[in-house]
Amino acid sequence: MKKVYFYDDDKINNWNVKNPMFLGGGPFISEKEKRAAEEKVKFIHISPVGSTGAVARRYLSLLDLEAYRDVDASLLGGWYFPESGVKTSHLKDLTSDINHNKVSAIVFDFDKTLQLFEGALTGGSAKSLNEVLVILKNRTPSLAPMHWSKDDLATFILHDTTDPNRIDNLRTTLQLAESKHIPIFIITNNAIPRNNQQGVMTDLFEFLGVSVPKEFILGGGTSYLRSKYKVILDEVIPEVENRARSVRCAQGSKNAICASAGAVVGTYFGGPIGSCVGAACGLGLSRSGYVGGKKRRKTRKRRKTKKRRKTKKRRKTIKRRKTIKRRKRNKKI
Repeated sequence: MKKVYFYDDDKINNWNVKNPMFLGGGPFISEKEKRAAEEKVKFIHISPVGSTGAVARRYLSLLDLEAYRDVDASLLGGWYFPESGVKTSHLKDLTSDINHNKVSAIVFDFDKTLQLFEGALTGGSAKSLNEVLVILKNRTPSLAPMHWSKDDLATFILHDTTDPNRIDNLRTTLQLAESKHIPIFIITNNAIPRNNQQGVMTDLFEFLGVSVPKEFILGGGTSYLRSKYKVILDEVIPEVENRARSVRCAQGSKNAICASAGAVVGTYFGGPIGSCVGAACGLGLSRSGYVGGKKRRKTRKRRKTKKRRKTKKRRKTIKRRKTIKRRKRNKKI
């Protein structure tokens, strides 16, 4: 059975049974509820997070250490967690499970999971990585070299001092997921979704070679009204189900209720061959032509007509035989 793969470093608040002695805690009221959740969601704990440490050496010589210290984001420690984050070992397991058709969706936390930092320098109003870069460069003293591009900033945000191949491995795995039409989400406790800054994260995914819409960058956790698991139930799983309906519709499934699925596949998959288009799904229509619906109805009608004709012919034959028998009897008399 396929599951949503959920990666997060905070197990206590995001995948745990509530402790009645304390406020907050996990989203589940009992072990039974947690076990039921695990039938739909596979939680992968990013652990150990470890202690803070310095960023990669190249950044220590390239960036202004005092400028970062001034904004309480020391590059020598307190902000960056080298042991945290989704590692190559996680990506290998995820790649294997994608290839074995076990993954329905991928959900990442952001801080200390997709990135290894706790918090992000996004500015109060930046809606994209380019806007973040402008803010960092224009600050006095500057927080980014003048020659940096958007890709340089993305590399800094996603880099791992313990694994120089991490970004390439992220690209490989996420592009595989996208090719299999597996949706990718961020559910974060930070303020980026609340501040309407999802474009920063969509740009990071673009840097990794995948397309993730802003609607898939969501807020959840202790700073929001919904737990991350509740967001998965409300947003992620319905999206997975809509996609599955759309695929069944495209394949002409008799049992698919497709009209409500609409053009979900076309919207987020880039419109693959055979994806349904709006209410046409209910008729068995797809971009590649008729795959069910009308053709099936015509076939059924043809069969019924053929059956009616056979029945009518059989009745006539029986009637004719009875008439012949009756005439023979009358002659004998």
